[in-house]
Amino acid sequence: MAKKTWGYGLLSPDLPADEDLVPCSVETIDDEQDYERVLVRGQRPAATLDRLTILTSRLDQVVWPAAKLPEILLRDVQATTCDFSNAQMPGSEFQQVELVGAKLIGIDFTSAAWRNVVLTRCNLSFCTWRGAKLKNCRFEDCEMGDVDFDQTQLESVEWVDCRMRRGRFYGARLTESKLLRCDLQDLGAAADDLRKLKIDSAGWLQLAPLFDVVIE
Repeated sequence: MAKKTWGYGLLSPDLPADEDLVPCSVETIDDEQDYERVLVRGQRPAATLDRLTILTSRLDQVVWPAAKLPEILLRDVQATTCDFSNAQMPGSEFQQVELVGAKLIGIDFTSAAWRNVVLTRCNLSFCTWRGAKLKNCRFEDCEMGDVDFDQTQLESVEWVDCRMRRGRFYGARLTESKLLRCDLQDLGAAADDLRKLKIDSAGWLQLAPLFDVVIE
């Protein structure tokens, strides 16, 4: 069977209907376990879980701030209106993941590996992807103040209608990536870091000071 795709060509989560998922409270999730075909809801205080795996599942209104989830694996997962603010997810692996309306402020995604990930209307301010590898990802209508993409490999990544004030891209490697209709105030990058980035005309006007260009 052919893989499902979003309208812009990325692979989307392959999920069954909600009635075919097993209800699961986030409080019962344990470390070094695999969870598959579950519908996760609920709230949980900060906790440390090593090598958590969630497959072919939905997360709905999960509130789990400051969680420590090193090397978490999400594959074919959709998360809506969740709050993982200030979580630690270094080395995370996301494949065919959709995040909608999530509060993800200050998350550490250092050295993550993401592929076919779409984030819509999420708050990602103060997140870091330093040293991560992102391929076929899309950020749409997201708050991204003070984000850190330093030393990150970004292949076929799109930022659309995002607010990215003081974002950092020093040492980033961008391939076939785009910035469209974004607020790019005070972007931190060397000119060479952005040489393969596609940017609309409004974006170039905002970036003019970075290239010592004066527009009159």
